[in-house]
Amino acid sequence: VSGAESRALFEFMAKEYEARGFTPQETSTLRALPIFESRSGAFVPLTGGEFFICPPNMTAGGGRDALLKYQHPAFYAALGVEELDETALLEKFTLPSFASLDSARQAEAVDKIMANWARVSERPALLDKLRSLPFVETHGALLRPDQLFDPRRPLLKTVFGEDPVFPTGKFATEDWLTVLRVLGLQSQVTADVFVHCAR
Repeated sequence: VSGAESRALFEFMAKEYEARGFTPQETSTLRALPIFESRSGAFVPLTGGEFFICPPNMTAGGGRDALLKYQHPAFYAALGVEELDETALLEKFTLPSFASLDSARQAEAVDKIMANWARVSERPALLDKLRSLPFVETHGALLRPDQLFDPRRPLLKTVFGEDPVFPTGKFATEDWLTVLRVLGLQSQVTADVFVHCAR
């Protein structure tokens, strides 16, 4: 079956669904047909893995084969295909592939974290991923939030001075420091900090 034929059959089935719906048996049979176009251009059956759709203006760092071309969302919903919002896209695809992204795509992902923080902060699994992810650029290196200290604490600034242990650039803004605190940015004077003082 050619790509053009797969597209035509998909369009026909989508219109049939809109006109009359499908029985569970018909839905099961339909899911097994390789007529569903992924963002990478491949035509796949829905029985071959977990597939999703998301609006075309949303980009993901990975998962192009698991993301289907956005069309007929009601039809896809009837077939059991979940539509992802920006936050779910971050969690499922962008963050797991973060280390392999180029610097521009990493910066875009980081901006999405801030832009969607209200929703991100409500997803415990996503927060856990962010806590363990080296995404905070500091002096040319990417570090986890818990590897850095809060520069708003005067004692920490006094102890560490110019040591590269504080977020820099956009991560040193008030908004980002508040987010990083939630993700593990150190703000307490601990025993380890006292040991550093002694040195």
